[in-house]
Amino acid sequence: MPRLRAAAGLAGCVAVLVLAAGCGSPASTSAPPTSAAPTPAASAVPTPSPSPAATVPTASPVLADACVIGPGADATAVDPTVDVVQALESAGFRVRTGVADTEDQVPETATGLLATRCALVMSVYEPYADQLVAVAQAHPDLPVAAAGITSSSTLPANVTRLGFDVGSAAFVAGYLAAGASSSGRLGALGLADDPEAERLARSFVAGARYRASQTGTDVSVLGSSRRAADDRAAERLLRRWARSGVDVAFTASPGLSRLAPVARQQRIGIGLEQERNPSALGWLVTDPAVSAVAVAQRVADGLYVGGDVDGTLADGGVRLEVGDVPPRLRTQVSAVANDVASGRLATDPGD
Repeated sequence: MPRLRAAAGLAGCVAVLVLAAGCGSPASTSAPPTSAAPTPAASAVPTPSPSPAATVPTASPVLADACVIGPGADATAVDPTVDVVQALESAGFRVRTGVADTEDQVPETATGLLATRCALVMSVYEPYADQLVAVAQAHPDLPVAAAGITSSSTLPANVTRLGFDVGSAAFVAGYLAAGASSSGRLGALGLADDPEAERLARSFVAGARYRASQTGTDVSVLGSSRRAADDRAAERLLRRWARSGVDVAFTASPGLSRLAPVARQQRIGIGLEQERNPSALGWLVTDPAVSAVAVAQRVADGLYVGGDVDGTLADGGVRLEVGDVPPRLRTQVSAVANDVASGRLATDPGD
């Protein structure tokens, strides 16, 4: 310490004065001895007392743009959570994930995620839809989005239903079926517990008839309003149709995608990419990642409102994957799909 060294040097000089006439000068023997003035005691330099350790504040977790709840390894339904998380991260959003092994664990998982700060909580695992609505009711200021909600008319204002406008794609599927059929006999079938199946079957019929009007061919569609009680009843009906000449059938409910194939009958199915049958004539792919990214962007932009966000042919949330068909038919189907996506071609059977 500089101050302590200076004080020590001064004290040394004073001590030398006792023996010599001056500090740093030769001693003079002729000078009478003088008594040295008493040296004042060096004042002690106070040692600063240690300050108490500063308390470092704990940093708050970084706000996640989306907290996504998915099932564990024993999921009982097809789970697109991984694909959705990857899509959100690819779009630049910060994502946290939580696992709920059962529906009952969803509120607890949501609470744990909210403790880490979430701008949005969502789940695309359809069996968890009702529990996500309950989370929204408990947190009315929190944006919540879920796939699998069957109705949006009575939802809390902070809930978004992630859905799909599949009707337009079903129209294109009908066009494909009519073009691929050799017999001109088609079938459209859904499950009794699927409220959307009948509407999709009507769109399928409209697409098949549009193809027939463009090509001057005859097309008939069986079962446009027929819904089977269960998988077994649906399989019996599809086999009966095959015996009557139905060579292309549209299974309008996702649950029917797992039915065994019927000889001499091609299928057009509907469902998530993970459910897709690679041998099918066509597949209406529903991709919840498109709607999930759209909702996250609304929240980030401060423009979030609840309600419905449906993936469409136009934004890629729904698309028709075409199987092994002649190149000319593939080109025609692609052109019709583009016309439908752009709005140039109406698909509502009532139009």
